[in-house]
Amino acid sequence: MKIVGQSPNELVVRDSSLWLSAIFIAAALLLLYFFVVQGDRRALVAMAVTLALALVWARRSTFTFNAATQRIDYTRLRWLRTASGTIRFSDVQAIDIQAMSGDNGTTIYRLALATREGTVPMSDEYSGSQKHIDSLRDTIQQFIRPARSQNFSVFTAPAANPDAARAAALDGSVRSLLQQGRKVDAILLVRESEHLDLTEATFRVNHIENQIKSEEVGQ
Repeated sequence: MKIVGQSPNELVVRDSSLWLSAIFIAAALLLLYFFVVQGDRRALVAMAVTLALALVWARRSTFTFNAATQRIDYTRLRWLRTASGTIRFSDVQAIDIQAMSGDNGTTIYRLALATREGTVPMSDEYSGSQKHIDSLRDTIQQFIRPARSQNFSVFTAPAANPDAARAAALDGSVRSLLQQGRKVDAILLVRESEHLDLTEATFRVNHIENQIKSEEVGQ
């Protein structure tokens, strides 16, 4: 996920794996050549598998933030089908960082827009470092800030206290993950963000979870 276009009135964020799909297609064409020239049926089977992988990775998500219209227009390409939608700046309640454990044991991330209608992931895949995701979220927040009221939790911390702003953003992300039933991912996020051991991170998440339960009882 990266910024592919930025101006005072427009910010375009895109996540794409089409390049990987193109590699699989090229490999499939090479296997087709071996089948035609050598008549090896195994090449035909391998080509079918490779084309299937090309289809799986034919994904692209584009989010266009328009300051003039105060809207976010997004399009998604999946399985050769395109879907689109629109979100008003005023409907964005938080920009969450979602985390999960990667194959090699590292934590990988993606951004999601928490709206009144639900959470909208900005990409299908988790990837990138926390530093990159933090920077990307900060850029998006700064872009839509003028449209937000003072009750937007991500922006309520005073500008003179960036640590408080970061803590508020982390709290919002953890709450979102807990509400999705993803407690393990919430613990991973706190552990990586705060550089805590597993016990301390679990204690922190349990504390937030108890706060959420208390708030629900009080409603």
